[in-house]
Formats: sequence, structure tokens, C-alpha cells
Amino acid sequence: MFSPVRFARHAEVSEILPPLTGVPGSVEMLHTCLFDPLQCRWIDEWQPTADPSKALAQTIRCYTPTDFGLLVGNTGLTIHRIEVDGESVDLAAYSYLVQLIADRSQ
Repeated sequence: MFSPVRFARHAEVSEILPPLTGVPGSVEMLHTCLFDPLQCRWIDEWQPTADPSKALAQTIRCYTPTDFGLLVGNTGLTIHRIEVDGESVDLAAYSYLVQLIADRSQ
């Protein structure tokens, strides 16, 4: 899962990245991170500086632990554990791990 906290905080950040050394065809890129607060989506844009028409973007839905709990409500699943890199949830983290188990009480 991706948490929206860090992406929302760092929205509108752009950087120019040089071509990757030893990777044929690699070009200088403008990398921009955006955040859509209404859809709670991280938008990751990559634009070749020499040819902006070849820009690509990916979008990833983000969930706070509370939102994820609401999402799985009434599904027969219960959140058994949420962690970030093996530790308790850090809301400023980029992502967190969720383990679901069947709710046997239903």
C-alpha cells in the first residue's frame, strides 16, 4: 500500500535526471511528482527533456491505514497487521505492508 501523507507533502516537486550511465537509449528526464487529493492518487510523470511529446505518467491510489480499514470492512477480511519495513506504521512513510486474514467470527 502507498500512504498519501508523504506524496501530498511533496507534491509539485520536479527534478532533472541525467541519462543513466551504461544504458543505451537513456535520455535526460524531467521527473515530476504530483498528488490528486480528491482521488488520493500519486501521479508520477516522466518527460524526456529533448522530446516532451513522449512524456509518460503512472498513477497510484494511496490509502491511509484508516482508509484501508474502511475499504476492507464488510468483506470478510480483517487487518491482522500493518507495518513499514517490519516496524509499526509510520504515517510519513511512502508505503506500508498489510496482511489480511479471513474474519472467522462472521
